Amino acid sequence: ITISGRRGNHEALPVAGKTIHIPFNRNSLTLGFSFPHFSGEIPGFQAYAEGLDASWSEPAGVPVFQFTRIPPGDYTILVRAVNNWNRGSKEEEVRIVVARPGISADGAL
Repeated sequence: ITISGRRGNHEALPVAGKTIHIPFNRNSLTLGFSFPHFSGEIPGFQAYAEGLDASWSEPAGVPVFQFTRIPPGDYTILVRAVNNWNRGSKEEEVRIVVARPGISADGAL
């Protein structure tokens, strides 16, 4: 998990739990996931951010997803692997909380 701001300063975040708090000035997010071998086929990978996306993303060849300029709020990002028939694997989820401007990621002023 990497966050960045408008200036492109990237910061890797430790994966400790399922909720990630990020400050507003670093509201772009890159998530990389690892999936077990899904089937004998080459899988595609999809993401869906509840509250940001209207539907699942088109299948991608690598399980890396980018979300840029995320507005303040709470979001759940779901990821999955899919086969050629669009059958999905078990969904994994990460919850993110983007702080409002002027508020730290942990909620302090």
